[in-house]
Amino acid sequence: MRSRNKIYNSDGIYFVTSTTVDWIEIFNSREDYQILIDAINYNITNKNFKVYAYVLMKNHFHIICTGDNLSNILSSIKSYSAKKILEKLHEESNNSILNKLRLSKKDFKNDRIFQVWQEGFYPKEILDNDELIQKIEYIHYNPVKGNYCENIIGWEYSSAKFYESNEKSLIQIERLI
Repeated sequence: MRSRNKIYNSDGIYFVTSTTVDWIEIFNSREDYQILIDAINYNITNKNFKVYAYVLMKNHFHIICTGDNLSNILSSIKSYSAKKILEKLHEESNNSILNKLRLSKKDFKNDRIFQVWQEGFYPKEILDNDELIQKIEYIHYNPVKGNYCENIIGWEYSSAKFYESNEKSLIQIERLI
């Protein structure tokens, strides 16, 4: 089952998708998104992790990135954000989402009561500039497709504004194109 998160080229640039368990909409406030932003920026600052484009949605994220031991970095981002999200949900007594996370936990996860993220992640190595452009456009149109906003620069939790107008991004990104 874990083979889906294989990184075959340690120098490659990857389009990665990670989804909350059962697609539960966990990210519903600025504070929720900030937890994920902090986890990603920490890894950019403290590990050899580079982000080229991203979008954070209510129940998943897409990111174009590269880094030393990318699997460990992505596991770290998911582990830290899950811990902090659960702390926040407990503080808010958000039993509705907590119950969903409890019921969605996989049986083999004996070390926890809740599961926030689906097991693994989905990496796709980007092999050429055309594919890179297609993936960046896909990422930036994701919030429009999800009816979060009317145009790509209308969603705050995306690198679209950076690419469209060089506006500072919430996540430290580097431009590839």
